Amino acid sequence: MAKQAAEAALNSATSERAREKADAERARAEAERARAEAERARRERLKFERDAVEAKQALAVSESLAREATNAACGHSAAVKAGLERERVLERDLGELRRQLAAAQQGAGNRSNFQEFVALKREIANLRSTNAALSRQVSGSGGAPPESLSNILGRHTDGGATKQPTASLPTSGRPGRTRILNR
Repeated sequence: MAKQAAEAALNSATSERAREKADAERARAEAERARAEAERARRERLKFERDAVEAKQALAVSESLAREATNAACGHSAAVKAGLERERVLERDLGELRRQLAAAQQGAGNRSNFQEFVALKREIANLRSTNAALSRQVSGSGGAPPESLSNILGRHTDGGATKQPTASLPTSGRPGRTRILNR
């Protein structure tokens, strides 16, 4: 009986030990699963952190590109405004030149500058010959001395000052410059 009791106690201790061993094995397996889960969670956290850093960098690049695009758009806008202003000024100048040309063409009476020059030269030559003829007549008659050519021209040109036409003509080859015809 003592032998049976000892065997029973041994069997009981062996089975208790086997249960403890099985419990320890389960605890070890549970601890291993927990370590694996912790490692997986750590890897995921690191991946999320890398993704967050990449997202921040991408956002910074996007914001930088947006600022550059905005600055470029402002620069282009200023250039376009300046171009439009220059075009407006050029159109205004062109209109003024057209108005001056139309006025000059009306004032010229369809005569070219050369024709006007020739007519004035003829008129001066006629006045000189008339003055010379009058001088000869007066000197032979013993009357008052003849009137000088400058006095005659003075009566025809507003007291000696040369008349200016009301319109000016553009000079050839020099846009924007005009010349005044003396009549």
